[in-house]
Amino acid sequence: EKHGFKNIGYWVPADKSDNRLFYVISSPNRKAHNQSFTDFLNDPEWKKASRDSIKNGRLVAKIESTFLKASDYSPQIEPAITKHPRIFELRTYTTAEGRLNNLNARFRDHTCKLFEKHGMTNIAYWTPSDKNKGSSNTLIYIISHKNQAQAKENWKGFISDPNWKKARAESVKDGKILAVAPEKIFLNAVDYSPTK
Repeated sequence: EKHGFKNIGYWVPADKSDNRLFYVISSPNRKAHNQSFTDFLNDPEWKKASRDSIKNGRLVAKIESTFLKASDYSPQIEPAITKHPRIFELRTYTTAEGRLNNLNARFRDHTCKLFEKHGMTNIAYWTPSDKNKGSSNTLIYIISHKNQAQAKENWKGFISDPNWKKARAESVKDGKILAVAPEKIFLNAVDYSPTK
């Protein structure tokens, strides 16, 4: 934050065998992001912290980064802490060629409202900014549930909802939307996350 980034959330997988860290930070634009990152890497405080953290060996095996653009129907993406613990679900959808607009329309007009009806909280919806990361065929979103057991019940209720069945049937009349099954992972917020 000292260098202009806004911290949105930091999470680790609920599956403890998965040792990744997921996080979302925001910047006003790509140029501002690049400048902030340069300033961050050149900060003496960061350089010292980085050196100290790897005295006993490397911490990070690999870094993956994707620039994201909020969908027009996404809730405002701001840090938020609820009174009660919750689990987050990160989902990635890859569409068939030319079908991302259809998927977005289904979420905009039906899915998001039905998620809320069935106990899910809409956190954020994005598409990647860069073509090589899936800007033309990828939707990435985060929702939350009370807990993982409740998530199962939430999805069960959603999938069996007549309104969902109707919306889905209408949306695939002219061809399937998804190229592959959605990717999903359950996440727990870390103690320093601004979103919990």
